Amino acid sequence: MSTAANATDLGPVLAAARATGLGGSYEPMPDALVTEQLEHFHGLTGTVRRIATEKDETFVLSCAQGRYLVKISSPHEALPDIELQTAAMLHVRDAAPGLPVQLPVAGLDGRYGHPLAASGHTGRLLRVLTYLPGGLLADADPAPGEVRDIGRVAARLARVLDGFSHPRQDRTVIWDLTWFDRMRPLLSHISDPADRALADSVFTQFEALVVPRLPELPRQVVHGDFSPYNLLVRRGAPGYVTGVIDFGDVVRTARAFDVAVGMANLLCDDPGDPWAKAVHFVEGYLDERALTEGELALLGVCAKARVVLRVLMALWRAVEDPARRDYLHSHSVKDWTHLHLAHAVPLSETTRRLHAAGTRNPQEGR
Repeated sequence: MSTAANATDLGPVLAAARATGLGGSYEPMPDALVTEQLEHFHGLTGTVRRIATEKDETFVLSCAQGRYLVKISSPHEALPDIELQTAAMLHVRDAAPGLPVQLPVAGLDGRYGHPLAASGHTGRLLRVLTYLPGGLLADADPAPGEVRDIGRVAARLARVLDGFSHPRQDRTVIWDLTWFDRMRPLLSHISDPADRALADSVFTQFEALVVPRLPELPRQVVHGDFSPYNLLVRRGAPGYVTGVIDFGDVVRTARAFDVAVGMANLLCDDPGDPWAKAVHFVEGYLDERALTEGELALLGVCAKARVVLRVLMALWRAVEDPARRDYLHSHSVKDWTHLHLAHAVPLSETTRRLHAAGTRNPQEGR
């Protein structure tokens, strides 16, 4: 889809960013105003601690009733898109109460989101969410069996969301790999020639192998961001995964893209086998849910594409929204190392291992 004529056209990138709610910086809400709004809408009083996130303002609320996660949407994010996220979480709650997902908490009036009328903060929505136990997967070093558990949870969540629909499910999300080939103009933000050549090679693979097959890939609503920063884990806990958080990228897209996100976040810096954890993840996923041969054949390319997209978005958004520079770079600090190692493995070998993942005994490595 990309050509020399549009290789520098940022129009598609900017349009996708706006649709995703990445509209640049805005005035933060003072902590005192956050606590005031929490008491007004939820009857909760306590202290809030701000934590870094991609586009909204997020706080941990500690109060007499326990701990909660508080989100105040960006003024650039469409309120119907936030309603989509809430609806998806409630669907999972009702359809699969055993899944450890973060859930919205109703306010005093029974609503799950409250538009703010405070001066300078109109057009924003206050939400309270459950606070789940465990530590971030990003701070853990999961064993192969634990990685398979992560894959099983991903498959169970995807299976539940396959029965969900919403008027906003076909929205544009810049992180959705459906739009990846249109992100090629962002290559200009890569200063190192070797890194730029590597990313360009991944674009070429994606355009040749994935884009022509997009119409035939199974589609459904997916979580969209099964990353180490959105997964809570605890060694020794039943199932290892204690929480799946942040439904901010929920969208209807190719099912394979959701699997590829989980894989991309598990690529490692082991020169001997950078795909090891990603393959274990797929093994666990396939224990719970089948993928087609066509999907398995594309996962390797899609996983690399997701890494390239994360790097490009971090570089670009660090310029567009400098207040979030540290947060953006913290999520992509090892991506180039992982990508160089992963790309050095022949695609045929990665695909062979992914096909083999579906034939293993599900009891192996538990």
